[in-house]
Amino acid sequence: MSISTTALRNSVLNRPMAWLFSALLMLLLQLRTAIGVIIVEDDLRNVSTRLEVRTGGDVAIAGFMVESTQQILVRALGPTLQSFGVTAVLADPIIELHDGNGTLIASNDNWKTTQQSAISATGKAPPNDAESAILRTLNQGNYTMVVRGKNNTTGIALVEAYALDFQTNAFTLANVSTRGFAGTVDHVMIAGCIPGDAVNNVIVRALGPTLAQFGVPNVLMDPTLEVHDQNGSLLASNDNWQDTQKTLIEQSGFAPPNLTESAIIVFVVGHPSFTAIVRGKNNTIGARLVEVYALH
Repeated sequence: MSISTTALRNSVLNRPMAWLFSALLMLLLQLRTAIGVIIVEDDLRNVSTRLEVRTGGDVAIAGFMVESTQQILVRALGPTLQSFGVTAVLADPIIELHDGNGTLIASNDNWKTTQQSAISATGKAPPNDAESAILRTLNQGNYTMVVRGKNNTTGIALVEAYALDFQTNAFTLANVSTRGFAGTVDHVMIAGCIPGDAVNNVIVRALGPTLAQFGVPNVLMDPTLEVHDQNGSLLASNDNWQDTQKTLIEQSGFAPPNLTESAIIVFVVGHPSFTAIVRGKNNTIGARLVEVYALH
């Protein structure tokens, strides 16, 4: 499968926001195709979030769960996004990988400085030398990626986790969540996901007020959520989660804790990939958490 950059651009010339998430999806799909990702049993093939990386408490923090031992590649891209029409990118991202106890597993500034041969062999090496990547075999458990700019620089980055084990069908990324600051227009938070073949439904959530309980300052008080398909077409939108799909969301066990937070259950059959866009109602800004959970 190949995707034409020119054709995609032409299809969204009059839809600036559509260009942003379509470009993200194109990048995800091209990278997956380049190495023939085969995850046949479960859950999420790979997950990415594009967001503005600031400093202090507004660095990007992405968490994911591994349900069985698996080789995982995590990446932080910045300069590459310029090729997809994104401006004000993070010029030199640094990535850290932590285990469920917060212990640092590994960190990387420029991907070629460590594991160059191993990362190159995956076919998913970051396109720019200033971008970061870590390759590790991870056991079952929870993990966190932290992405910041070198020397406290700021800008838009893409944070990703990929499955790389082609020899087993047991891999699952059960869920992924990213916490960071997101603003307006080009600085909204955009999360992309390619579900596994066995996944029928996922739930996407956008949290704001709940974060205050965990000491996060300047939270987004009223997040809104949109889910778009691989062509950029709107599948669903939500402001307050009880407004739509209330019963289904409650039955999933993942209802947001606050009534002003957002959630959408996505029926992914027929949709090989999708993006979620999180904004603040009435162009408000603040720290937010966007999550994707595979439902069984």
